[in-house]
Amino acid sequence: MANNSKKGLSFPTLFSLLEDTDVEGTIDNIQKAVTIKGANIWMLFSAAILACIGLDTNSTAVIIGAMLVSPLMSPILGIGLGVGIDDRPLLVDSLKNFGIAIIFSLLASITYFSITPLGEITSELTARTSPTLLDVGIALFGGVAGIVAGSRKEKTTAIPGVAIATALMPPLCTAGFGVATGQPKYFLGAFYLFFINAFFISLATFLMVQILQFPHREFADLETRSRIRRWIAIFAIIVIIPSTVIFYGVIQDLRINKKIQSFISEKINNGKRNAMQWEVVQEETQKILKIYLFGEPFTENQTGELKSQLLNYGLGQLQLSLIQMNVPKNERQKLSSEIESTIMQKVAVIQQSQEIKDKQKKAEVNKLEQELVRLKGDPKILESVKNELKILFPEIIGLLYVPAINLSTDASEQVIPLVIIKFEKLPAIKVQNQIKDKLEPFLKERFNVTDLKVVVEQD
Repeated sequence: MANNSKKGLSFPTLFSLLEDTDVEGTIDNIQKAVTIKGANIWMLFSAAILACIGLDTNSTAVIIGAMLVSPLMSPILGIGLGVGIDDRPLLVDSLKNFGIAIIFSLLASITYFSITPLGEITSELTARTSPTLLDVGIALFGGVAGIVAGSRKEKTTAIPGVAIATALMPPLCTAGFGVATGQPKYFLGAFYLFFINAFFISLATFLMVQILQFPHREFADLETRSRIRRWIAIFAIIVIIPSTVIFYGVIQDLRINKKIQSFISEKINNGKRNAMQWEVVQEETQKILKIYLFGEPFTENQTGELKSQLLNYGLGQLQLSLIQMNVPKNERQKLSSEIESTIMQKVAVIQQSQEIKDKQKKAEVNKLEQELVRLKGDPKILESVKNELKILFPEIIGLLYVPAINLSTDASEQVIPLVIIKFEKLPAIKVQNQIKDKLEPFLKERFNVTDLKVVVEQD
């Protein structure tokens, strides 16, 4: 009894997959599922539209639903299985149906994004345009989990998790968005992500059927098999290269962001002033680090010293631009309530005064009440604008309008309105810039101003 127990816990048996493998059942299930017709075509169409709606409304829950419904995984598994067991008819059938699924999904998404009343860039769309080496790992290990789970005699609950992890339909629909809106960057980035997912799921299937010792349908000599494996390895390396370059860029951006955060924390933020937000923008041949400040402004000498300090933080490639905003950070959250309190006190004093005639008193009260509305912003308009914004960005939780704020730089001084949009969780810098660019024309029209500054912050 003790010997059997030790044997059951031995290293070889711990990782054994052969004992519970249903070879014929697995091959039969994949062969039956690769064909995109009948129920599968309806599921594919439903998944494509669900993914489009989720991407369009920035709804993660709807996108996950599309991943679970989509039958795209089956022909991809069929391709890997067909190559792995030398089953040419299965490979050809899988490739044909995979092509049909791609074309049908693209057409559905292009049609949706051509007629949708929304159709704006969302963070869910943007997130699927820059695949990295991490996406390769997700697809590869997701494919391993998928074929292992599908090859068991007793099926597990891992398949839905694999469908979510190896997202196939959302990037394909994002590619459709790129075509419908004439944005090649979205099409190329998203379709590359889709291709990475599909290729490495197939590659994982190919590798696992070798490990699981699936029988070969057709005879192929060792030289032919070696040649096929070499070509697969070469193609995998070619596919990985762009994602590696993108991943390197992401790592570099993260390093620069960390250095900027350290610079701001150690050299900018103190009891007298604070940086509310920052951004790196490309202007002509140089990159500029713009820092928006609240509180006491820096003197010319202090600004020069800060610029020289950039070298010490490894940020010598950036030009520093300090943008002073004359509302201290610790006061801006109280701005609306303090304005209301101050002006209402004035209203009360005027109303109680016996020295002012009734007409003069009424005129002054009206004037101050109008000033209150102007400074606070019409509550109805603010609420209306907030509700409209939440349709596009459900994570918005607050909106503050300041009609006059001084934005001064080293070269100029400008007084314009300020709109502060508060998020429960601050989006990435790239997404923040897209939000500001998109909302600025809309907010100018809604607040009836020619110019304004949009600021995104976390509550």
